[in-house]
Amino acid sequence: MNEKAYNYAIKYLKNIKTKKDVYDYLIRKGFNDEETSEVCDYIEEVGLVDDDLYVKFFVEDSFRIKNKGARKIVYELKQRGIDDDKIEEAIEEASDMEYEALKEAYERKLEATKSETDPYKRKNKIIRFLISRGFDYSDIKDIVDL
Repeated sequence: MNEKAYNYAIKYLKNIKTKKDVYDYLIRKGFNDEETSEVCDYIEEVGLVDDDLYVKFFVEDSFRIKNKGARKIVYELKQRGIDDDKIEEAIEEASDMEYEALKEAYERKLEATKSETDPYKRKNKIIRFLISRGFDYSDIKDIVDL
């Protein structure tokens, strides 16, 4: 195994990463595909990279802290090379958090748009914002029409 590639990977793993993140990083650093794959397989084997754990934390943080909807979370995880089955499972496990994230995002945007005098424009701004955060329109409609 290429020791230099391994050391780069270890330094890069200060924060939790996916296997694909590490792979892309090593490729950008100039290592060839074979060296990169070997290092990625090894760090996954010894538990330095765990995509299942990454997905779980990412989904929970995205709902609780970042107030993102499931659609945006799914998109971001796919960009990070996570398997569709893992994504679906994590979203299902944390589905009760999505409504709370939607409520929180709605309340924040409601407060931020209180200077808007036209109620129609204010409602549209809120809806567009919530859609951009990855929430389903049907859920948004339910909460905005309350």
